[in-house]
Amino acid sequence: MSDLSSMNRERKKQQLRRQMITNYEAERSGRLSGEETAASNPARMNQGDGSEEIKEIKKAHGKTIRRRAVAIGVIFFLLAVIAGGLYYWKNYYRFQNYRVSWEVNLTAGETGIERSNAKYVNFGKNVLKYTKDGASYIDNKGKTVWVQTFEMKTPIAAVNGSFAAVADQQGNSIYIFNEDGYQGTATTLLPITRVTISGKGVVAAALEDSKSSYVSMFKRDGSDLKLTMKSTLSKNGYLMDLSFSPDGTQLICSYAYIQNSALRSRVVIYDYSEEVGANIPNRIVSGNDEHFVDKVVPRVQYLTETESFACTDKGLAFFSSENRANPMLTVQTEEERIESLFYSEKYVGLVTANSAGPEPEKLVVYRSDGTKEFETGVDYAYLSGNIDGDYVILYNDNSCKIYNMRGVEKFSGEVDFQISQITCGALPNQFILIGLQKMMAITLR
Repeated sequence: MSDLSSMNRERKKQQLRRQMITNYEAERSGRLSGEETAASNPARMNQGDGSEEIKEIKKAHGKTIRRRAVAIGVIFFLLAVIAGGLYYWKNYYRFQNYRVSWEVNLTAGETGIERSNAKYVNFGKNVLKYTKDGASYIDNKGKTVWVQTFEMKTPIAAVNGSFAAVADQQGNSIYIFNEDGYQGTATTLLPITRVTISGKGVVAAALEDSKSSYVSMFKRDGSDLKLTMKSTLSKNGYLMDLSFSPDGTQLICSYAYIQNSALRSRVVIYDYSEEVGANIPNRIVSGNDEHFVDKVVPRVQYLTETESFACTDKGLAFFSSENRANPMLTVQTEEERIESLFYSEKYVGLVTANSAGPEPEKLVVYRSDGTKEFETGVDYAYLSGNIDGDYVILYNDNSCKIYNMRGVEKFSGEVDFQISQITCGALPNQFILIGLQKMMAITLR
């Protein structure tokens, strides 16, 4: 028994020894593996210190983002302030003074052209000057580009795009120009009452004798197109006014006629294109009598290829030729007594009586489609006016008022010479003032 006991004790000792060795080797193997992992990833050796550095980095990054957001906000705020300032300056700021940018003598290079009683009309981006003795083309720096002499008793002018015609009212000659100069002369057998020109240089002249009125047409070189329309007071009516569309394919005319011992009016649109007018009797694509029965229509005018208007003694009538075969009257306005009319390609302006307001007159401006742009009271002794760009300009011999298309009076002031015409200059808030003998550019401030 004792030998067996000894053997059992010895076996147990060996098992315990093996177990201790196995546990030691396992523990040693774990330590080595941890050391290797730590050696390969130093950040894990200092896990506490890495967490603090990440927090600091995130905090600094947040500050940078906030600083950038504030800077962007400030920039947007400044841009908004600048945009608001420019908007106010353009639309509502009223200039109090001006400075003269340049000044030139207009008589230089105009030998043979009368200096007094000159008239001016906008022609392209520049100005056409015409008198009894001739016409000259003046650029926006006051330089005379060309001169054409002639003799007329009562010159009248019409402009359409880059072409202009100057006719002798109650005379028989029409001088035709483009921006390069003289193109030709048309001669009529009957006295001229009105003249219009297309943007391609075709001229239509209203002529009359004791019984009838006529419309005769001429090419840009002055040669006769052999195309004449006749109207009589008893049948068609007396021709009051006429205007070519820019492309020369349509002509709007106003007539006065007598019916039941009463004077009445009509507005007629003719089409001279081969696609439309050639297939319609007398080329009449629109005849409007019922809208003008109790009105007088002294003026008609094409503004664009498809938009025209008639000015009556009681208001305006706007026409659309979008359908060339059937132009339509789209808008009619009712106005008080009309004192003045002026227009551009985009706008039609009126000065009318103003019984409802404190000012004796009011300025009303419509877009070319008949939409009202603005109206404002006027208490100013003007002699003439015009629309150039987005400005309405009223003026007399030595002062002017300038309105923008919001009806804001941008400037009111006097100048030291007699004004014949005012147009917009090449720069913002710059205007060209033209007198009998000199021309100057002023910049409002």
